[in-house]
Amino acid sequence: MFFCARIDAVRASALIAVALAASACAADWTEYRVGPMYVISNAGDVAARQRLTEMEQIRFVLAGMLGIGGLVAGGASTAEANLIWPITAVLFDKQSSYAPYASAFASAPFIDGGATNYSAAYADGVVNPEWRRTIVRQLLDANAPLLPGEAAAALADLFSTVRVEAVRIQLGEALPASITGERRRTWAKFHMLATQPAYSGRLRVYLRNLETNDPEVAAQNAFSISATELQRRMNAYADAGKFTSVAIPGKPINARSFYERRLPNSEVQGILAELKNDGRSFPPNSPRGLVAENTRDSLQQAMAANPRWAEPYVKLAALQDRASAKVPFLQKAAELEPLNLGYWETLARTQAIVEMYAEATKSWTAAERAAPNEAERARIRAERKAIEEQRVDAEIEAARRAKEESERDVKRVMAESDARVRAAEQVVNRKAREAGVADSGEAPVPFKEGFPGTRVTGQLLAVECIGRALRLTIQVPKTPPVRLSVAVMPMDASGKPVFTCGPTLPSRHIEVVHDAKPDKQLGTVGVVVCDLAVFDAPTGHPVHVCGFPGAANRALVAAEREYVGANLKDFSHGEAGSLRAGSHLCKEFGGAGGTHVVASPRDGLRLMPLRVGRDQGQDIGYVAPGECLIEGVDGFFGCHVLPFII
Repeated sequence: MFFCARIDAVRASALIAVALAASACAADWTEYRVGPMYVISNAGDVAARQRLTEMEQIRFVLAGMLGIGGLVAGGASTAEANLIWPITAVLFDKQSSYAPYASAFASAPFIDGGATNYSAAYADGVVNPEWRRTIVRQLLDANAPLLPGEAAAALADLFSTVRVEAVRIQLGEALPASITGERRRTWAKFHMLATQPAYSGRLRVYLRNLETNDPEVAAQNAFSISATELQRRMNAYADAGKFTSVAIPGKPINARSFYERRLPNSEVQGILAELKNDGRSFPPNSPRGLVAENTRDSLQQAMAANPRWAEPYVKLAALQDRASAKVPFLQKAAELEPLNLGYWETLARTQAIVEMYAEATKSWTAAERAAPNEAERARIRAERKAIEEQRVDAEIEAARRAKEESERDVKRVMAESDARVRAAEQVVNRKAREAGVADSGEAPVPFKEGFPGTRVTGQLLAVECIGRALRLTIQVPKTPPVRLSVAVMPMDASGKPVFTCGPTLPSRHIEVVHDAKPDKQLGTVGVVVCDLAVFDAPTGHPVHVCGFPGAANRALVAAEREYVGANLKDFSHGEAGSLRAGSHLCKEFGGAGGTHVVASPRDGLRLMPLRVGRDQGQDIGYVAPGECLIEGVDGFFGCHVLPFII
């Protein structure tokens, strides 16, 4: 009998709940809306409008504090505070109608709906201060997402006790005695800023500047005092303990301020079903329902349905196969929720993976700012440092690999050009044999090795004329200037003096060989016996007085590599500085009867026409008038420079 009675009681309770739900559905339900805020009610027009008026006045006053709306040039601004999710307050006519849904709101005044955030109450019930506080937090999340947490919490507490009577708003009534400690003290500080005339008019400036995370700038820009002085005044106000509410003008609201429509029974049933689900499941076509489906298509639809919501971007990033494809979605999510520490950390790590190091640094900075306390900031700094060290190691390894690859590339080009040069030698030597040129049978002798004596390479600074002789001052790298004598003034091919007595401006590159016999009277260390800038002199040229072994003139042509670089820029000459448009630079070095090879792996070098004219006065390494290029070596050119004759 006991069990039967118990079953009957349970059955009766279920029937009562069904009857209550059916009663709620059967009643007339009306939707009232202004902006992103809704009241859905069967409690009659007056109660619904009062509730929506309170919600809208909170939105209006808070927007003014944040600098949204107000008077601008040309009249009143139409800007309004937005929400990430609409707020829908379901207002029942009596407590018994609300009772089947009360458990969903036992721990918090709002639950998630498929396309909105729901609260629920009955018309005669007392408004929970936490309900107002949560509305303010949702408004701050959407309109001042970078506001420090302490300030956001204080504003939420400030509005939790607001009283709204149509267009009259009373702000700053005391907090319940249950709220104590630092939280109450912070509320007191912002109570001063919001209610005292000396500060309230500039509160919007202060709050906007606080979003830059610089209290000093905020205090100076808003109140023209230091942050330390502002804190001193706020502390004194909090210690005094005299908190008086103030009347604030609200938004003009009349009967036409709200949009109103009668809801069909099917829509009401859907709303009540969402309340019963307590945020555990959502209509499949709603934004939250689409995210729960978690497919690429559904997440794209959710993003389109609520573009201010970050979660679809995070979930879509997780579905990407490549780290680089994740970055834009994570970036958008972090921008939508700039104080979400997890989003910034995930973005920074992903950017580091794809070597977006500059962007990762910015993301770590944002993560540090989003951290709620110093311990979290310290943890982020430590992780950031570790990743930076990994980045440096990766860059060093990448540079090593690039260097090895470049060296392999250069070696490959050198091998290829060697083969072409050897082929060119064979062609020239064959022609020499066919012309009856005698072959000494000796190995080719490099041009520079044919001169006995001491070689000096540097920049010619000055030429001093001492009778018929000359004294050259040459700046050699990392050593004091060297002074050498020249027996007689050298002449160029046209019989004109090569040098002008006096300082050489600008200094010019010179390479000579001297006999290493000092002359104390002239203060020189030797006499120049040959200028090694003389290249490919024909047989019988006076250059051979320098002592070049005659046997080498009968040797086969020997091609000598001069320089191999990674690209054409590497060929810039010390005296030239850069390449002349349309010309190719040749190095001022040479080999006896040889082809001087200059090769570039990445830039093709073309042969200049044979017998190009040369200006003797511009011996700076360019292919210039008077220089003769070696014929028959495709892709390379020789350098033939005759600066002076001994």
